[in-house]
Amino acid sequence: MVGGHHRFRVTRDGTRVIEDESLSEACQKVSLGNTQLENGAFPVRNRSVDVPHEGLVFTNLVTGWPLRVTTRRGVWEVFEGELFLLEEASR
Repeated sequence: MVGGHHRFRVTRDGTRVIEDESLSEACQKVSLGNTQLENGAFPVRNRSVDVPHEGLVFTNLVTGWPLRVTTRRGVWEVFEGELFLLEEASR
């Protein structure tokens, strides 16, 4: 699964959630034998944000999979824990 990430803000003592922010529009099922690669990267769409969030960077670092992420700002590649803007969205 790729996506479905949430960011939780908790109290200093960690006993209560202050804020729960959804970082993804949805979860995407990806198989290792996936042939639906876009230019050698797994496609991820999250048009509710301008840049890929830390959950996708974490996914990239843990799996080693390059991710091609479409956001409001444009198309990004997440590779080796870094973000690269490949194409600006037309406005």
